[in-house]
Amino acid sequence: MDNEEKGGTPERAWSAVQMAQTIQGIPDGLPTELVVAFEKALTAWRVSKDTDRQLEPKLQQIATQEHDLYVSCAKKVRFLKELERRLAMSQHQLSDEEAREVESLRKTIAKNEDECHTLKVEGQGIANCIQEARQRWNDLQIDANKVFETLLVNYGVLPSQSDETSSTKYVPEGYHPVRPGSADVKYSKAGLTYKQASKNLEENQLRYWSARKKLSDKDRYYTRDCKAYVNARGNRPALEVKEEFDRLKVVEGQRITREVISAEAALRQAKQDAKALGVWVSPDQDSQFGDHPDDGYVRGEEGAWLLDYEQANVQKWLDSNDCLPLPPDCPGTPPEVDTFSFDTSKPFDSVSMIADDPGRRRIDEYRRSLGQNAAQPPKSSPTSPMGYVSTFQAVETRDGD
Repeated sequence: MDNEEKGGTPERAWSAVQMAQTIQGIPDGLPTELVVAFEKALTAWRVSKDTDRQLEPKLQQIATQEHDLYVSCAKKVRFLKELERRLAMSQHQLSDEEAREVESLRKTIAKNEDECHTLKVEGQGIANCIQEARQRWNDLQIDANKVFETLLVNYGVLPSQSDETSSTKYVPEGYHPVRPGSADVKYSKAGLTYKQASKNLEENQLRYWSARKKLSDKDRYYTRDCKAYVNARGNRPALEVKEEFDRLKVVEGQRITREVISAEAALRQAKQDAKALGVWVSPDQDSQFGDHPDDGYVRGEEGAWLLDYEQANVQKWLDSNDCLPLPPDCPGTPPEVDTFSFDTSKPFDSVSMIADDPGRRRIDEYRRSLGQNAAQPPKSSPTSPMGYVSTFQAVETRDGD
């Protein structure tokens, strides 16, 4: 057992120290404890770099395979549920071949789920190896810094610092991280770990996505499902069968709506728990710029484009007399004013494509944050402030007459 296993200084460190003492002279150069501390830190740094270089590509490959397998499995599950729903509605008896296909699909889904779990465990193990190497380097570097700091304080290069003195930490402008214990964070479960919060977030995202998909498919495939339902009951009047189908659709719509509301609430709480524990929560947009831990101002490419132009000529043109401000006695050009009528008493609304989708709730919440009421009716004035009768008022007046 060598000195390193006993908790002492490694033999390679002592050889480096002895060489430095012999050749350079430690008494007039670096202290022994400083050389030993930085030798450990630099060795751990090299090990960390080698670990990153060897395992990072493997980790990226596993993440890609896991994502592709997860998407494929989700599609198969959705297809199987849709197939079972159609069979239940049509009351069709499966043939032997169809039954074998359904059973084969179930086995494929189970196999894909097992493979996905295996990849996730393997990726977590690789990530732990990388993190352990980085953490060891960080710990040894801190120890080396402490030795170096003590040396500089003893020589009077640095002033002594008490434990109560707090250092200022740099925070990018515009970045407001969510910290555990903050008043804005609400915990749904006591003792929730990082791994549990991450898994809970993933499950609730899939649950919300499935509920939204059901709600969208209910209207999208209404005509097709109605025809299949009526054709399966050809011995009954078509109008009677259609009314029965519509009643079933109303009940199904109520059930799916409750699922969406419940899944949305669960996902919102899962995001809060995940952020509180430092789990990366992807934004709703696909651009992946919102709510990122490393948020900050990112300059665009306009600066690089401008460098290709002759800035001297542009600046000369800007400084010419043609671009000087107008004198005070010059009336200038009257401002352009929009001539279309705008009724300020009508409720504010959005005409964006998202107004009829789940984003409708975001628009309403944003309006409420501005103090605008979505359900506020127009004023009782016979005409709008712009001097014309609004469509809403005209309908009211016409109905009243």
